[in-house]
Amino acid sequence: MCASIAQDLGVGSLSIGSEFSSLERHDAHWRQLISSTRLQYDGQLIYSANWDHFDAVPFWDALDAAGVTGYFGLPSANRTDVEAAWAVHGAKLAALSVAIDRPVVLTEVGYPSRGSAALRPWDDGGLATPDLALQASLYESFFRAHASSRSFSGLFVWNWFGWGGGADAGYSPRGKPAAAVIKRHFSAWARAAG
Repeated sequence: MCASIAQDLGVGSLSIGSEFSSLERHDAHWRQLISSTRLQYDGQLIYSANWDHFDAVPFWDALDAAGVTGYFGLPSANRTDVEAAWAVHGAKLAALSVAIDRPVVLTEVGYPSRGSAALRPWDDGGLATPDLALQASLYESFFRAHASSRSFSGLFVWNWFGWGGGADAGYSPRGKPAAAVIKRHFSAWARAAG
């Protein structure tokens, strides 16, 4: 049903699933799903693998692109450390792209507005004191690390929905300094592209 809706609306890319690490070993079932989805949808098909498990997906060759969530833990919040860590992660994503002969899309890149965001970017559970400056700094470092050479063909920021604002320790950059960082870098990428 989602595939036919996506086709009717002219959606350019559709993910057949996200972060099903325990189910990825069922290769034949995924290939059947991909094949039946292609009967209803002719856009780009991707799957979004977890950041710590993307090299184990057996059905990348059946898709048009590999999706990876970008919640790689970082050694510290120091900009130099973050940029160096993303250089390492970017090299792994580039190696995946070469190995499977498919582009890589970062299906989620996000940092909650909390002090633990660098070490555990996947964790926004529990109460925390908002740290808006850290969230903005982590995004700035991410974009700087990929300014001249990107190991991915697309990127989705996680996530815009939610309340946002200065009292929010969650992911949303809405109403926070991180929104301006994201806008500035997306605008620069758009200008560079054409």
